[in-house]
Amino acid sequence: MPTLEHIEEWSTADDPVFTVGLPTAAQIAQPWVWSTHEEDDFPWHGLFHVQAAYLLLWSAVERIAALRFGPALDPMRRIKKLGELPSMPNWLEAAGVRMSGRRIVDSRDPEDAVRLGDDGSNAWVYWYQIRNNLSHRGKGSVREREIVNEAFIDVHDVTRLLLLELVPNVADAWTVRDAHGRECRWRLRARATTT
Repeated sequence: MPTLEHIEEWSTADDPVFTVGLPTAAQIAQPWVWSTHEEDDFPWHGLFHVQAAYLLLWSAVERIAALRFGPALDPMRRIKKLGELPSMPNWLEAAGVRMSGRRIVDSRDPEDAVRLGDDGSNAWVYWYQIRNNLSHRGKGSVREREIVNEAFIDVHDVTRLLLLELVPNVADAWTVRDAHGRECRWRLRARATTT
């Protein structure tokens, strides 16, 4: 049976899902989330890049939720509890999340919709539904690309802020990979407005 003798000490701040996975998701998506045109009639190439990055990003979100709330809760309950963290309103505001008028339907049942509350309530459930929809057919509109792009930026930026508050030493690892990101706290939306 393999042992973990080579691991002397483990810290959430050193978790590769957070230190490498999250920045990698940003690197995959960044060229595409701000792009408005491509050679083809429909931007499939960009959509698939952002979808892939979004799923990788959700690996980090689900890991945060599992570490924070434990394995006993089912995944959806853990996701809902992320939205109950006291700093969530601050993270939403700092990330510049647009909260009004956002609604997403379940691709398996168009009668079932999730709304992002005007106060940011239900944000994680809304974003999780977008994640779930990625694995179901029926996509192919420009609007789908816009939804996934905006959700990627929102989840990425809120997740960065969450980790910076709950695991402050993670900033050291991010600085090694992206020193310039420190000035905007590694938020994509903030970076886009300063460049």
